[in-house]
Amino acid sequence: MRPLIAGATEAVRAALTSYIPIALIVLMAWATAGSTSGVVTDALRGGIWIWLGIHHITFTLALPPSGLPGSLSFIPLGALLFPIMVFRGSLRRLRDELKGVQLRQSIFSLGITYVLILIVLSLASGNFSISPRWYVAPISVVALLAISSLTQLQQISKDNNYLNQVIRIISIVLGALLGISLLFFTISLAIHLSVLNNLITVLQPGFFGGILLLILVIATIPNMAVSAMAYLLGPGFAVGSGTLINPAVHRIGEIPAFPLLAAIPTNTNKFIFIGVLLGVGAGFMIALLMQKTERADDLSAMPVVIVASAAFLALVNYFSNGTLLGERLSVVGPSLWIFPLVYLLEAGIGAGIFVGIKKLRSDANESN
Repeated sequence: MRPLIAGATEAVRAALTSYIPIALIVLMAWATAGSTSGVVTDALRGGIWIWLGIHHITFTLALPPSGLPGSLSFIPLGALLFPIMVFRGSLRRLRDELKGVQLRQSIFSLGITYVLILIVLSLASGNFSISPRWYVAPISVVALLAISSLTQLQQISKDNNYLNQVIRIISIVLGALLGISLLFFTISLAIHLSVLNNLITVLQPGFFGGILLLILVIATIPNMAVSAMAYLLGPGFAVGSGTLINPAVHRIGEIPAFPLLAAIPTNTNKFIFIGVLLGVGAGFMIALLMQKTERADDLSAMPVVIVASAAFLALVNYFSNGTLLGERLSVVGPSLWIFPLVYLLEAGIGAGIFVGIKKLRSDANESN
């Protein structure tokens, strides 16, 4: 019973640690808004919705005034850092206290209890207009716990040096791709600075609203980096139903009034297809770094690592895109399957080039 109780206790602690700051911010915003019709329960419910949102619990909406069906699943990727940090602390405390089978039992208890908390609050906070999708909770908790565990790699797998090496390789390669993509996004945003100013002028957020908008913008930057990466590798991304933006296609109507969308290119530029070399280079780099692992001569290990990196990219892509309110913005972000598949193909080509070069060098050395 001890590991089960320890895991459940950590789940409650983690939930309160992440919810209380959000509730306080929402209550302060509600108090300073000066509304005469709202009540405290509305503010608390709003805090619960934001708390569910940072766990990537999506929402089914009935859009006013006619109650048309809508959805909200496009959530700032940066918001996930909050529950990940909380889970990291919980896992660290459990690993310090328990070992072996008891540790696995406590982590299982932590996950189950946290899922139940998310489900209960999802069901309790729903109303006619907004209904949290409680069934997303298990997927979200499993993914967040997995990511939190991977960020504590040295504590998880001291006895598995190869696993350390593989995860480090995937982190280096995908981190480099996202870093380059973020740089490309920043340059594009600077080029379209006038569009950015126009979007901010349209919003007119005011002082307090401007602070909240700034927080939202910062939390959404990782989503933009993922979309920029999809643009560079070729498949591109969408900003609404029927839209597509990539180096060869520019099919989009009006840009929604969100500052970061000012970075969207205004026309096609097929020269940017040179970004495909980034995907090829990622595969080449994975193959190169694999030569420094204990399975450097295992030809079956390299494809597994490339597929694993594509799977991790698919997970990040899943969290980074979605639907924003109504039908017009039913698709926001890269395709859930085309983007990881294109990366997988390009990385496979890069790894194949590395293997070919290695074989040619080996044959040349033998002939000498």
